[in-house]
Formats: sequence, structure tokens, C-alpha cells
Amino acid sequence: MRNGTYDPATHTYERRGQVLVSVTDALKEAGLVETWGTEYHLSRGRATHASINYHLEDDLDWSSVDPIVLPYVRAAQACLRDLKPELIIAVERSVFHPTLPVAGTPDLVIRRLGRRLLLDFQSGGMSPSKGLQTAIYEWLDGHPCQRWGVQLLPNEQYRLHAFRETSDKSVGLVAVYKALDSRGIDPTNIFGVLLTEKQISHVLDTWKHNVKAS
Repeated sequence: MRNGTYDPATHTYERRGQVLVSVTDALKEAGLVETWGTEYHLSRGRATHASINYHLEDDLDWSSVDPIVLPYVRAAQACLRDLKPELIIAVERSVFHPTLPVAGTPDLVIRRLGRRLLLDFQSGGMSPSKGLQTAIYEWLDGHPCQRWGVQLLPNEQYRLHAFRETSDKSVGLVAVYKALDSRGIDPTNIFGVLLTEKQISHVLDTWKHNVKAS
């Protein structure tokens, strides 16, 4: 659902003058996002995503793509060629909760074999938090979907990571709950009940422990 605005330069979502909680910020504040990579890797990732978006909109000048970024864009091109989507539903289209001040921006939503598929592209390692992130995107979007991470490799190849963990949504929403609560915003609509600090910490710490153990 879209009923707000997004400024990609500042990664800020707003609705009627209110700054919203982004999915990424909620997960970071909960300590669920790994601090992999340097500013170089972050810059490469942003450039890769921008080139993929231009490609999806049939507006990419391949000669303008940085040679460092090119293999990752080619990997995304190969992935989409192999998936053969029936329809491109949304390219980096922000989704907003209808009542709660929460928003996020999935990389890509397509229809494939009659099913809705949400894709998240990564030009580095595939972070476990992407399972949580895509689950919250699905919750915000309001449409059931399959969730896949696409790990783009420097040899123009890719690896698909299917996110099937049933707890992804509940853990991700606990992070959103915590972020709202820390801003003085009533988060009870998420689960219908108040959560204690102990309950929140238990869910988040258990997830982090399981990731380390896997």
C-alpha cells in the first residue's frame, strides 16, 4: 500500500508531515543487521541497484555502467532471464502501513508461474536479516508472496536464497514494535497485546543466537 513519500537521498519516509520508521532502521536498532562491508561496498551496492533499476525500466546505457559494478548487473540480468517473470509488478516501489508509521522499499516484485515473488538483490554476502526484512515488506504490501534473496557474484553468476523460515515475520515485527515503542508510538496494533522488555529481548536474542549457531 502506498500513501506516503520516500526520499532516497536521506532514506526518509514521511506521511502528512510525520517521519516514519523504516524497515531497515527498525532492524538495525534491534541489532539484527550485520555490519558487513565498508563504504566502498555500500557505494558499490547502491550503484548496482541503480543500474538494475534502469535495466528493468529499459533505460540502461550499458556503456555508462562502472566496470566494477558491471558483473553484478550482468548477474541480475541473468537471474531475471532465467526466472522469466510473467509480469514486473513493482521496481523499488515503497510500501506503507495503512495506519502505523512504518514503511519500506522492496527491490523488486514480480509474478512468476502465477505466484507473487519478492526479490532482494545483494552484491555481497547474503545477510540473514534479509529474511526478516522481506517478511516485513510482505506484511506491509499486504499480498502473500514467495521471498527470495538474489546474491549477485563478481563472475556474473548468482545464487538464489529462498526465505522460508516461518518465524521471519514475527521476529521482524518484534523489531518494528521495539522501534515504534522507543519513539513513544503505541505499537499494540502489531500483535494486539503489549510486549514486555523481557519478551522483546528474548525474541531478538534467540534469533541472534540461532544465526550465530547456524
